[in-house]
Amino acid sequence: MNLSRYNIEVAIDENLFIYNTFSNGVLKLDKEHAAKYKELKEEGNIGAGRNSELIETLRKGQMLIDDNIDEIERLRVMHYSSKYSSDNYMLTIAPTMKCNFVCPYCYEKGRNLHTMNRDIIDKTKEYIKNIKKVASSLTISWYGGEPLLAMNIIEELSTCAIDVFKENYFATMVTNGYRLTGENVKKLEKFKVKNIQITIDGPPDIHNKMRKLPNGQDTFFTILNNVVNALEIYPDLHVVIRVNTDKSNIDRVDEIIDYLKEYELDHKISIYLAPIDNINNTCETAENCFTNDEFAAKQLEYLRRNFNRGYNFIKLPEPNISICGAVSNSSVIIDAQGDFYKCWDDVSDEKCKLGNIKEEYETSKNYTKWILYDPFENEKCTECTYLPICMGGCPNQVIKTGNNKCAIIKNNVDEMIKLLYQSFQRRQQEKEK
Repeated sequence: MNLSRYNIEVAIDENLFIYNTFSNGVLKLDKEHAAKYKELKEEGNIGAGRNSELIETLRKGQMLIDDNIDEIERLRVMHYSSKYSSDNYMLTIAPTMKCNFVCPYCYEKGRNLHTMNRDIIDKTKEYIKNIKKVASSLTISWYGGEPLLAMNIIEELSTCAIDVFKENYFATMVTNGYRLTGENVKKLEKFKVKNIQITIDGPPDIHNKMRKLPNGQDTFFTILNNVVNALEIYPDLHVVIRVNTDKSNIDRVDEIIDYLKEYELDHKISIYLAPIDNINNTCETAENCFTNDEFAAKQLEYLRRNFNRGYNFIKLPEPNISICGAVSNSSVIIDAQGDFYKCWDDVSDEKCKLGNIKEEYETSKNYTKWILYDPFENEKCTECTYLPICMGGCPNQVIKTGNNKCAIIKNNVDEMIKLLYQSFQRRQQEKEK
């Protein structure tokens, strides 16, 4: 047996924490057990006959690996199995590319803002029925544009999908939240949309400049009121708030939480920070975008501040073996013109399309470059301790720029483990009261 190549060691006081990026497990060793772990590490190969409590614990956390397992090859097999699995088909549909917002960083600048016509709707329904021949379940992610501007199309396509897949149909949505009216929320519940993501980019004065209507009127408070009403109507709806961040708004993101508290939403929804990437020239100025080091530092400041305010957003990233749907054989995007794409960032950029719903697309170059994409071809990534989390980073960025963007955790893992430990200690103290 050998210690896993995906173990990361973090010393805090006299304790040693072992974090495994493959299992996502964290093991705390006191001074005595840390010394025993050091002995095991120095031995290299650990005798199979030894059966100490520490060894068994390490094995359960996949921090200790049998000699007959090659961890890189195991990860490779898992990635390929996921990539070519046909159990669940992931279909992203943009029923319209129109939007009621005019966000300055939007990737859709200069692209055609169509809405599905009758022919494309019918062809999409036919496509959904054909998916049943190869997959046992279907997940549709509604996208755009602003999908709620095309609620009638969502109704028709959802009805078709539910008729075909019955209880094996699932749905999510990315929406700006402005048209999350009571009527629309009831329809989302009926058509099994259980998760929605809404973007809020700062307190009202910042958000209303970044996520704005053409006439400049408020969107911030409209969105918050809509979410409050939505959760009253549909309590099982899971709402995730994404905060797109760059150097212009990062220092004021805490104010969003203050407003969520005021609206009694702070413990009813999820919230996370997302650095704005300049992959499609979406930053107003490239200097506004963060480097990994810069964002990692700001993320830690944000987590610490809000931990001290009683909010716990501290979470280690999950392993991401499949990377994303863009490189999966059972995932595709259909835009409002019936064009197929693999990556959300490419939707309605015609030079990136695979083909059209009226034709075959499996042999197009824009298709094969995704399906043949292999993170294990990058030796630097293959040897990296963070590979199970990162898997070489965003494939679109690698394909377009030739550069891999590492996972943020690589820049701040020691401090994240410390915060996680502080969070654990706080929970223990609360239990003892």
